[in-house]
Amino acid sequence: LESLGQDSVAVSPFKRRRISVKREPLEFESSSSAAFSSAISTAVDDFNMKVPGWIQECIDFQKSNKTWSPAKPCCPANCFLSESTAPPKLEDSQPMLSCFDRLS
Repeated sequence: LESLGQDSVAVSPFKRRRISVKREPLEFESSSSAAFSSAISTAVDDFNMKVPGWIQECIDFQKSNKTWSPAKPCCPANCFLSESTAPPKLEDSQPMLSCFDRLS
């Protein structure tokens, strides 16, 4: 605060500013739930497109006789098994099961 003399009033070097808050229209709130459900359906569609690739990746891993390790699983579905283990070794007559098929 500065004072210019005995008769003058103290002046503040800063001005006060009024802050206003922007308010969105109510229509926005109803459209956000539609956008959310659209995002969920897109995520489900993406998942359904990826599953066949994961199954094939797991079967190819088993056919190639690669070494399995927890740091490098055969497919993404392997991480969701209760015990994250290598795919089971099966006889030649038995069909190979992917980790996704072992989940269900």
